[in-house]
Amino acid sequence: FLPVFEEGTTPFELPENPKITRRLFFRGISSIQEQQPNFYDEDGNLENEMGDNFGMWIDYARNDERFMASQILEAMTYFDLSEEVLAAYDAPFPSRIFMGGPRAFPGLVNQLPGITDIAWAGLGEYEKPFLTIWAKNDPGNLGQVETQQALIDHIPGSEGWDHVRLPEASHFLQDDQGEEIARRINEFIEATMQD
Repeated sequence: FLPVFEEGTTPFELPENPKITRRLFFRGISSIQEQQPNFYDEDGNLENEMGDNFGMWIDYARNDERFMASQILEAMTYFDLSEEVLAAYDAPFPSRIFMGGPRAFPGLVNQLPGITDIAWAGLGEYEKPFLTIWAKNDPGNLGQVETQQALIDHIPGSEGWDHVRLPEASHFLQDDQGEEIARRINEFIEATMQD
């Protein structure tokens, strides 16, 4: 199912001057500090205004020749990744021709109005055990406490479980806190096996 947009509408504003935008976006993600700064305070409130950069992200991923999976992983993890791990993320994409999937992925965002209504309604009726494990320092919408809480409140099966926002974890939290995530999932599975 693909959305139908009225003529002249754009779901995400793409930049007016893509070449300048790509340079700025690349500068931002390539000048990452050794330790990622905190995007949220202890209560989950955004510390700095992030701006509406999603259109820039779509354009950069789709068109900039410097775009590599490892670059984005390194930018969106709390801790530095080893050269071996970064190389592993790049391995499936040995040249530009193989980058179609990663380049298209940001443009497939499911936040367009109406696209997820049926799935959201289904989640509202989901009564089996449901656990959320989120990163406390994800700079996007998923990093917001309100977003996680809205999901927890909407899904009946989430009631009574130990939902968490892991400190020292960012968007790719499996790379930042993999062992902790595995431990929590194993405990959740064990607890639900008794039901």
